[in-house]
Amino acid sequence: VGFEVFLGNKSIVFSADHMNDPPKIKQLHAEGVLNDWRRDQLLNFPWSRDIILHEAGIPPIHTPMETLAALPEDVKKKLYVVHVSGNAFKPEYGLKPAPVGVENTLELKVDEPENAAALEVLDLVTNIDLFNSLTIEHAREILQIIEVAHYKAGEYVIRQGEEGHTMMIIASGKADVQVKTLKRKERLHERASLRASGGNTPESTTPQSLSPRDDKEGEFSPSRVGRNLSAISIKEDEALEEDVAAAVVDDDEEEARIEEETQRRRRSMNGLQAELERTDFQDKIKTTVKTFTTGDYFGEQALVAPDCIRSADIIARTDLVCYEFRRQDFNWLLEGTAVVAKIERMIMARQDAVWDLMGMNSVLAMLTPTQKTQLEQRCSPVFFAEGEYVWREGEPATRAILIDSGIFQFKKGERKVGGRRRAQSVFRHLGPPPPPSFNPGTFVGEIDAILEEKPLQTSLVAVEEGQAMVVSKVDLLDFFTNAPGVLLAMLHTQFIMPVSKRRSSSADLGEG
Repeated sequence: VGFEVFLGNKSIVFSADHMNDPPKIKQLHAEGVLNDWRRDQLLNFPWSRDIILHEAGIPPIHTPMETLAALPEDVKKKLYVVHVSGNAFKPEYGLKPAPVGVENTLELKVDEPENAAALEVLDLVTNIDLFNSLTIEHAREILQIIEVAHYKAGEYVIRQGEEGHTMMIIASGKADVQVKTLKRKERLHERASLRASGGNTPESTTPQSLSPRDDKEGEFSPSRVGRNLSAISIKEDEALEEDVAAAVVDDDEEEARIEEETQRRRRSMNGLQAELERTDFQDKIKTTVKTFTTGDYFGEQALVAPDCIRSADIIARTDLVCYEFRRQDFNWLLEGTAVVAKIERMIMARQDAVWDLMGMNSVLAMLTPTQKTQLEQRCSPVFFAEGEYVWREGEPATRAILIDSGIFQFKKGERKVGGRRRAQSVFRHLGPPPPPSFNPGTFVGEIDAILEEKPLQTSLVAVEEGQAMVVSKVDLLDFFTNAPGVLLAMLHTQFIMPVSKRRSSSADLGEG
């Protein structure tokens, strides 16, 4: 059986490719090809399900259409045949093909299971890696303290800058995480200072009224900047008029030149003010950095940090249903568990922008939000001085790293084997050789050595001081348990390069 699905009092079964032919199965058992257990498993197909999706085709790797045609009529009414073309359906078979297309979706009316809400809560919580150490004893307390919240599409779930008191798990729907940036406005402020001063450096000429240290109305609000620009413009015009009055203008050409200069300065200041006003509007447009969906969670920092301030806006992209934990209840529930320590470590990782680092890596960038959060929980920032070894060849594999800053490289060395000095290590790469150095965004770790508990083939050293996010062997293996696809992408690698400007290729993976 490929898989079965159960909800309430209804069920669906999908057969997957196999030969469901009882006479042939019994023959293979008699010939000793199948043992008793495998024979019984193949013969006991769950024909009682409400919808049956069964394959057919040419034996011995598929089920003959004649076998399905011999089934009782009540079974054939709920049977849909896949994997065969239309000319295989003879009228006398009484079989029908599975309909193709979204418009032909098969539906079952399901009675809501008893305690459906409680089951949904426990299913969501137990699938969150953060809570995998909780036991059945916590189930009752979880159901007592968790609360449900509903949000309409476009409604704010969390606002940046407000105090946080809850952690939320999405039960259904999607939510966007949005952040603002002031970098562009700050650059324009610098340009305003330069223009107002006639092109000198901002440090020597920034007007006191425009200084960020004196900004009590808000960070360069349009009203304030507008007044400052007007003041600058008026002062310049007055100074120019004094120059004109003091000058003895005997020449119409000189008078016209001064008038032209006055108009030029006014146009320049008006243009700058308009640019700042446009930029203030643009800065109100936030950037979506990630999207959360069913099963994702956010706001966990509020559970362990009493003075937590929300660092981003979270807005419902669709109608949203969330389950919420409040800080006081959460701490009571998790007293004496390792969950609080996990959250604290994840907060440290987020302060070091681990998500940004993952986004730089050619494999980690493709992780789902849930997988990124799970890996983030296992990252610890470690500083490495220049010349310090992260690991040495021949040692047990105990860690992998994601480089945050600095430069690292594999170093070929010599180590003694049985009293003799062994020749320099040769990196046995199936893919491209390692680059001269590893930069931020590179994931470095001998995956095969970690999986198979073999000695390391490489020595990794910091050739320039820097910081790396370190994942222990135990934590990495635990992560792979919940993310087998990531494990497959990393098998046989010693390093995974950052995303290149060109399209990523196999050259980004260093296979060992």
